[in-house]
Amino acid sequence: MNSLWRPLTYRALLTFRCHLRRELSISSNKDEILQECSIQKRNENEKLIEEKKRTERSSSSVDDGKQDLIRTLIQNDSKSFQRKIRIKSEKKATIRQPKVEIQQPPTKDHSESFAALGDPDTFGTLSDMIGPIASSSQEYPEEESDDELDRPYLRLSKVDRKHIPTWYAFKMKKLAERGQYRDALDMFYNVMMEQDRVEPDEYCYRVAISICATIGDAKQAWKLFNEMKERGYTDLTQPFMHKVVTSLFEAFGKSVEREKSLYRATQFRRSLKEKGFSPNLFTYNSMMMAFARQGDYVTPFEIADEMLAAGLAPNEQSYAALLMAAAANVDSGFAMAVRVWQKLRRDRLKVGLHHYNLLLRAVRDCSIGPPDVAEKVLLGEEPQPQRTLAPLSLGPDVELIPSPESVPAARKVPASLIPTSAPDRLAYLGGIHGLLNEMKRCSLTPDTKTLSILVRCLGSSQEMENALVQLAIDRNYPLDTDFFNQLISRRNRRKDFLGAALAYDQLKERQLKPNMMTFGVVAMGCTTRQQGRLLLDEMTQLDIDANVQVLGALCYQASRRRLFRYLKDICIYMERTNIEPNAKILDYIEDALSAAKKDIVEMERMSFRARPAEKYESLRTRYNEFNEFYSKWLSEVQRKQESG
Repeated sequence: MNSLWRPLTYRALLTFRCHLRRELSISSNKDEILQECSIQKRNENEKLIEEKKRTERSSSSVDDGKQDLIRTLIQNDSKSFQRKIRIKSEKKATIRQPKVEIQQPPTKDHSESFAALGDPDTFGTLSDMIGPIASSSQEYPEEESDDELDRPYLRLSKVDRKHIPTWYAFKMKKLAERGQYRDALDMFYNVMMEQDRVEPDEYCYRVAISICATIGDAKQAWKLFNEMKERGYTDLTQPFMHKVVTSLFEAFGKSVEREKSLYRATQFRRSLKEKGFSPNLFTYNSMMMAFARQGDYVTPFEIADEMLAAGLAPNEQSYAALLMAAAANVDSGFAMAVRVWQKLRRDRLKVGLHHYNLLLRAVRDCSIGPPDVAEKVLLGEEPQPQRTLAPLSLGPDVELIPSPESVPAARKVPASLIPTSAPDRLAYLGGIHGLLNEMKRCSLTPDTKTLSILVRCLGSSQEMENALVQLAIDRNYPLDTDFFNQLISRRNRRKDFLGAALAYDQLKERQLKPNMMTFGVVAMGCTTRQQGRLLLDEMTQLDIDANVQVLGALCYQASRRRLFRYLKDICIYMERTNIEPNAKILDYIEDALSAAKKDIVEMERMSFRARPAEKYESLRTRYNEFNEFYSKWLSEVQRKQESG
């Protein structure tokens, strides 16, 4: 019995001892793990304490460069974390996320590293503490990485940047002074805001809006003003807001989008009145000029009344805006311009050349209005219907307007004396000599713009045109190529071809260089084949190729007179210079062929004795020759169009 249980007992003892050793081993491992955890926790606490002490000791000695470095690191870490979150959320539906095994870093005694943190001049120990950072570049495909996301994001700020906002404003002003307006706006958006992340201040916005006003970009100026409102820079009580509002209305006035600019200007003016904004004199002038340039001739006079009610006296710029508004009224603008001119002269303000140019625009384009208004203007009385003009009608001008004493006692102006045409209106102001003498008395010399407008006010009288040219030559007024171009065009349009040729000779005598417009208006008077060939030869000598407009004018004169050899020369010239004819040229040629064919048919219907045989044979021969040539030439033109 004892012998049987002995091996079993020994075996159980061995088994018990093995289990015991295993339990002891597990418990010892647990103790070691707990001990290591407690050591690590204690080290972390010591680290935090030492870090806090080091920060307190070194806070007074950290320079600006270290603060910028710490701030940049914090922002970079924040941006990196936001970038990862955004990329994961955007690509979660399309990219399959691989499984990433996270390995615990080996435990390490960091007591030496924590001790190093106690020194404020010791840097770069953080990586030794936490070990190498595993790269996560394999988590996403390389081809879908974004360079903009890798760049650290910085919010817009006025401090801690490459330059202060005023530096960029000065750069923009220098670029604008050199005429580089688009580069100046690029400096505002791309360089200052996008690249350098500098938040613009109110001065930057003011400079940018003034640049937009200079180039007439009302849309961009309005966008900048809305950005100012979002940033809280549009306090109407601030003095700089007068300059901003003035620039905005200047942009509205120079914009090419008339309807949109008028709508924005009207809404903006209404909102300013509702908010109690009090414009100054320059802002009022900008408002009036904006509406006048866009063709609104009523609002500027309303603004003038508001300006007078506010106690502000109009200056020279104010009257220029009102003269421009009067010139926009085709029906009765001349009467309005006369009254504005009277008030301008009675206030004894300095009259400039632009005032005379605007007055001449009203003479050229505008009527004097209804008969009752015309009589009151001619008599120097104040017309009653227009209330907004009342403050500007304070009596006649004794120099350019006839005085009331010279009017008969009945104070009725005969209908024949009411100026109805541009020459009559010019005569009402003293004529050519009276107007130019008045400008001379004001120490003003008319420029090319003044003379160009003045020549359009002369009507169809060649004597007045010659008098103006002779007066300009005697007084050494500037006569340029454009002036003679207008003179040649006017004479050709009224079929004074000889007078147009004389004006072209005067242009050559003054050694002025003709341009393409000159050859175009001269071509309007080339009624013979010889004149057309001389013009084309002259252009060839000057190394100038005729364009479609010049050739079209020549074709018009040749087709009206059925000069088929003349038309053939023009077609050969177009083929030699590779000029493609337009629809007008082809229509002129087709009309000439149709008219000639009609004449031939009518002469064939006549009796043999009544038919003009010589004319009939000549016309039929020229028609057949050109018709055969034109068919081949037109086929060649069509072939080149298809191949080209």
